[in-house]
Amino acid sequence: TTLGVHFNDIPKNEDYAATLAAEGTGYVHPRLYALWSGDSFEANADNAVLRRQIGQQQVLLRALAREQVPILARSDPGNPTLVPGVSLHDELGHLTKSGLSPLTVLRTATSEPTRVWKLPPGDVCTGCRADLVVLDRDPLADIAALRQPYGVLVNGLWLDRPRIDAMLARAKAVHAGATPWAAKRPDWTSAGRRVMPAAGQ
Repeated sequence: TTLGVHFNDIPKNEDYAATLAAEGTGYVHPRLYALWSGDSFEANADNAVLRRQIGQQQVLLRALAREQVPILARSDPGNPTLVPGVSLHDELGHLTKSGLSPLTVLRTATSEPTRVWKLPPGDVCTGCRADLVVLDRDPLADIAALRQPYGVLVNGLWLDRPRIDAMLARAKAVHAGATPWAAKRPDWTSAGRRVMPAAGQ
């Protein structure tokens, strides 16, 4: 699912500058952010059309869920202002607002991808892979609980909330101090593809 692409176009239509300051954009490298902020955003449709398209997608999603068709969450990062990680949480919220149960939504980002892609199951047991998200709120009551985990176990390394916050703050600081491409913009070739400046240019 990529509901977030259309949901994200609506505020961009209304105030593109405001979306450039939305949650998570501070983690984006300034070279990418320079491309976003230099673009004059043009949506595929006006907001009335976008809302109608979203409604049609939501009806289809509910029908697929009723028939137990596998649904996998994704967020299509790379589109302007769709930040990796943050946009996936947004997508889970969109799925919940579309009428899917919180349990079904959780499965779209956990057990369903594992089953469809034939990955090792995400079991909690001795000898299992030590990757785990620990919450102190029930995501079945509020899917947004996933945005603020109590801690994360990554390959056996425990990261508590203060350490996660410190890592996020450091990422923002690094990006804030990095050198953007300044005024350099991608050029259009005769083939209609963007040519990115080299990292040192």
